[in-house]
Amino acid sequence: MPWDQSRPVPWKRLLTFEAIYVGIFAGFVLIVQRDKVGSAVTSILFAVGITTVLMYTLIKFGYHPNWLRSRSEMAAARAEKIAARQAMKAAKSGKPPPRSDVRDRPAPTKRTSAGPNNQPRNTRDTRKR
Repeated sequence: MPWDQSRPVPWKRLLTFEAIYVGIFAGFVLIVQRDKVGSAVTSILFAVGITTVLMYTLIKFGYHPNWLRSRSEMAAARAEKIAARQAMKAAKSGKPPPRSDVRDRPAPTKRTSAGPNNQPRNTRDTRKR
């Protein structure tokens, strides 16, 4: 995809990822190399700058990984995928595509009923065979 200046960058999620990245590597440096903390912090900040610029560039080119998407975006994509799958199944069978606002429920069974017949039997001796 070409560069698109109008493509939004999810800064909050991107900077949250970068903060987690800094925390993990700073903790690793503190555990492993206590004597080189100054140079390690400088290199970690340099790496964060590079990854932020790289992710910004990739997002502007159209790369949008799942960990940068909001829950609503993921739910909408999942719903579109399910609708496309159902339309394809309907096209194969020759039926019209199902309505998305109506959900068919299976008929209640002995196992799913909440009635008086669904009482658990706690012991081996009282179980029906």
